[in-house]
Amino acid sequence: MLLLKHNNYFIFCLVLLFISCKNNTKSSDTSVTNISTDKNLKPAIKLPETPEALVRAWEENVNNNEFELPRMVSKGEVLNLVNSVEASNADQKLPVFPMKILSIKCDDLNNIGNCTCHIQNDTGEQTFLYTLVKDNGQWFLTKVESEDELASPGKNSKDKSLKSL
Repeated sequence: MLLLKHNNYFIFCLVLLFISCKNNTKSSDTSVTNISTDKNLKPAIKLPETPEALVRAWEENVNNNEFELPRMVSKGEVLNLVNSVEASNADQKLPVFPMKILSIKCDDLNNIGNCTCHIQNDTGEQTFLYTLVKDNGQWFLTKVESEDELASPGKNSKDKSLKSL
């Protein structure tokens, strides 16, 4: 009889241990799922609403090797440029071209915007010209050119665009 009581007690302890482990496993699984789900959720990117805000955000993102927003607001040759710069700088953590925006002035007329951006970079001060179009209420960057290169003929457009970043 004593052996039967010990067996029942032993079985009872095993059942409690099993239930306890099973509950701990479930709570651990849930927390791991929550952590991985939280990491996978990206906040929605707010697209710039004005030509000036778009140029500023585009320049700052490209120069920090962050290409998601520039890809979203670029069209045509500028989109190709963004993809090219991203591919060539995929393994770098440093800015593409360290710079500071000194001023941005934009004019827009009939859904076409033109912006002049003065920056300070490692080669000195430079001026860039940006052309934007408004499509379905959103501004898109369609052209980026260096003012210096526009003044000197004989350069091809790819050289202008690459240097303009």
